[in-house]
Amino acid sequence: MGTVVVDANFGVALIRPLPYSRACRNRLEEWLRRGVGLAVPALWDYEVASALRKQWAQHLLTREAALDGRAWIFRLPMQRVPADQALLTRALLWAEQLGQITAYDAQYLAVSEWLGAPFWTADRRLYHRCREVGADWINLVE
Repeated sequence: MGTVVVDANFGVALIRPLPYSRACRNRLEEWLRRGVGLAVPALWDYEVASALRKQWAQHLLTREAALDGRAWIFRLPMQRVPADQALLTRALLWAEQLGQITAYDAQYLAVSEWLGAPFWTADRRLYHRCREVGADWINLVE
């Protein structure tokens, strides 16, 4: 069974058609069928909401689609991992190791490391950078 960690671009792809949306949907259906747990840092909800608002403001997504999609995705059986001192410390260290100014992406790595769970992203740059620094539990949705 196990657990996987997904990032915000994975969530957005479940709502708005993107080049990797089908792969995200297929992956999600497979995980749900197999009883695999989904986990995200608490930051995930805010990142998904911000991305949907941006898509909506750019007229790439209707208001209704953004709101309906957000309601649907919130009902997914997903463990939202709250921040604590240890996770935030690991996120800061991951951000340093990845050479990032912010620690947003690093939050996902900290959670996946803490849970011992594979991390899934559609962000190619993040995927390659993580692999370069030895995070071999990161997977690219294609």
